[in-house]
Amino acid sequence: MSSKQNNNKTKNKKKTTNKKKSKETSKKRIETASRQYNFPSENDPEYLNKKIEGKIERKQQIKGKNGSIIFALLKQVKIGMDLNRVTLPTFILEPRSFLERFSDFLVHTDPLKTLSITEDPMERMLKIVDWYFSGWHLTPAGVKKPYNPIYGETFRGIINHMESGHGITRLITEQVSHHPPISAYYAENRKQQYYINGYIYPKSKFLGNSAASLLTESSRMDFHLLSHDEHYFIQLPDYYARGVVIGSLFAEVCGKPVIYCKETGIKVKIVFAAKKFFKGKLNEVKGEIYQNDKLVYNISGFWDDKIHYFNKKKKNDKKILFDLKKLKYNKIYVPPIEEQDEFESRRLWKEVTKGLKNDDIDYASKYKFALEEKQREDRNTRKEDETLWETKYFDEDENGNWIYKHINKNKYQENEEIEQPFGKPGIPIWEEKQRLKKLKKSKKTSKNEKTKKNEKTKKNEKTKKTKKNEKTKKKEKTITNEKTKKNKKKKKVNKEIKKSKEVVKQN
Repeated sequence: MSSKQNNNKTKNKKKTTNKKKSKETSKKRIETASRQYNFPSENDPEYLNKKIEGKIERKQQIKGKNGSIIFALLKQVKIGMDLNRVTLPTFILEPRSFLERFSDFLVHTDPLKTLSITEDPMERMLKIVDWYFSGWHLTPAGVKKPYNPIYGETFRGIINHMESGHGITRLITEQVSHHPPISAYYAENRKQQYYINGYIYPKSKFLGNSAASLLTESSRMDFHLLSHDEHYFIQLPDYYARGVVIGSLFAEVCGKPVIYCKETGIKVKIVFAAKKFFKGKLNEVKGEIYQNDKLVYNISGFWDDKIHYFNKKKKNDKKILFDLKKLKYNKIYVPPIEEQDEFESRRLWKEVTKGLKNDDIDYASKYKFALEEKQREDRNTRKEDETLWETKYFDEDENGNWIYKHINKNKYQENEEIEQPFGKPGIPIWEEKQRLKKLKKSKKTSKNEKTKKNEKTKKNEKTKKTKKNEKTKKKEKTITNEKTKKNKKKKKVNKEIKKSKEVVKQN
């Protein structure tokens, strides 16, 4: 074997070893970061084995006292009336804020993990549509409405994908307006090279036997894929509570939203079909996928089960677009309540949530009323002082869109989540964690310094005391010695006198 071949072999061996070392180092750093910043692990058994239940019983009979409350409430409203100013009874509430609702779109982000490395534009669109359908099933049984967010309320959280090499997904939402109610949201994954910015402005109406939350025309979602410089405009469907007066109460998602990418010319027209009175099934979805105005695929299925896509000419060649039972659940991590700001959702509503979870409606109602009263007082104070509320994370542009203040369009740097976990942009959880960490460190340092100072003072005092004792002992010794000498001298003199006396006596 020539020396050249030997050199190449050595180089390749070194390269492999370095690669292995780099991988091991990166893994260790991820593990350290996970421990240090309290990330939930992707392999946490608490959610790794969580089953997606599939079809949920969504019909609910409202009986007894609760039925009377609903009937009394209905006497106050008229058909077509805006329901945003109507206070709903507490028992109908879902124990979380509406701001947390958007996190449902982020707990199943597996289709987005390979989006940035998918070359075919149609495949990219199919992955986005797959992800889009995963956000609707996480609703409680029956009809439950999340809390109406307080003006200035915020919610933040992260999902950790670092162990599988897919970075961190970060989410922040804020209630940017109260009348009309507008919730703005922003999510990003720097490693997967996408960010989502949007707002929800639900227009609620009473329609006789239904209450509707209309979103399609008044809300929007903008999905930006940085790796391909693509922007996906996404609409949301409408939400209905059926059987408000007659029959069983149930929730239904309806509407004709559109997903469109201008750069690729691909448009998806979706129909969330309403169930017919005597026939048909709930949660049915139909749709069409066009590329440059030419029909490519049809969509058919149920968003709480399976959805297929197929070419109309080859109906037998159906492919699965979405399968609820195969979804992997990703846990969203929210900072502990004691680390949250005063206006963060879980801290703000914690007593109401406590009451609902303990089935103590009176307790929940009491705290809900107190929060609403406080909001009215704050609004009146601002009106009197002629001061405007300043949003924390979002700004409104000239077109009325709410844009996140710290969008990062820079190229992703390897391991930036570990190197700069507290840096902007991203959820201020990192800034808060850093602040708390510094505060803890500062307190610890201060305590240590104080302890050291006390120990030094004690040591000095001890040394001083020891020196004093030594001096005293020396002095005492000197006095004793002098006294002994004096006594000895006196004894000698006395001895001599005695001797002299004896000599005189003899003579």
